[in-house]
Amino acid sequence: MIQQVVSTIILVFMGTAEAAIKIDTFNLASKQIQNLAMGTQDILLLKSMQKFCGTDSFDKNVSDLSRSFTKEKILQSAETIGNSIKVGSEKISKDLILKEDLNLNVFLGIGCGKTDAFAIPYNGKYAVFFDLTTLMNQNREDAPLVFIAHEIIHGVHFSLQPEFSPENYKSAEDKLIRYVLAEGMATYTAAIVTKADERTALWANILDDKKYNQYLRTAAADLPSFSKRIKAYLQDPTSEPKLLSDLFYVLSMDRLETKRSGYYYAYSIFKNSSTYHPVNQIQLDYPVIKKEFLEYFKLP
Repeated sequence: MIQQVVSTIILVFMGTAEAAIKIDTFNLASKQIQNLAMGTQDILLLKSMQKFCGTDSFDKNVSDLSRSFTKEKILQSAETIGNSIKVGSEKISKDLILKEDLNLNVFLGIGCGKTDAFAIPYNGKYAVFFDLTTLMNQNREDAPLVFIAHEIIHGVHFSLQPEFSPENYKSAEDKLIRYVLAEGMATYTAAIVTKADERTALWANILDDKKYNQYLRTAAADLPSFSKRIKAYLQDPTSEPKLLSDLFYVLSMDRLETKRSGYYYAYSIFKNSSTYHPVNQIQLDYPVIKKEFLEYFKLP
């Protein structure tokens, strides 16, 4: 049986003797699969999850996963992901610099399967949730470090700049530009921290080289069209109701090489940036990086 608290890691960042990040990792899946009583911390997380998943109960998620995998397999997968989180956190500590101390909780649990992982508001702060339902159904228990780092960086970034977290967007511009920038920063910084290649940073271990090359060709071919759509959206958001979905979301697992071009565009903004330096910053100067967003898409 996996212990509830997998690890507590104190990460002291280069360049300062004071700023540190404390990461507590919890295996909520072990409680869910064994139908054990939930603590206050667990309940707080589930309340945040309910908003994301649009459900009042996780019983069906647990029963569905239990029909596909044994209890032992679910616990084994949770342990594998937990180890990856620990290693990923240690990787991050070597290259990122924080200006202030930060506590971050990371949860492994059986969620609704809508996405593999995300940062969510939690107990007045932010936490990161890795969804075993998605990872196991996609046969991704051996998640690359860059994927773990990407999600932890989201949690750190939103903790430091909550205005970049989706629930805090104030305008249609925020919904598009801040979202793109948050994803680009997390993708590019995770690649630098873990020394991952571009394909792994953008697609983890999902696309092979042949499909990834097709993905690059598709993204390049679609860039002018997306630039026009972004311009139209910024002038009238109601004109492009599916823009974010077409840029970022995966609604089915077929023809993946034709989807998620937005991640490549967002990554490229930071890769080409003359102002963002991932080894010594995790916060964004919005007016500056927004200008680079507009330049990338050739917008006035």
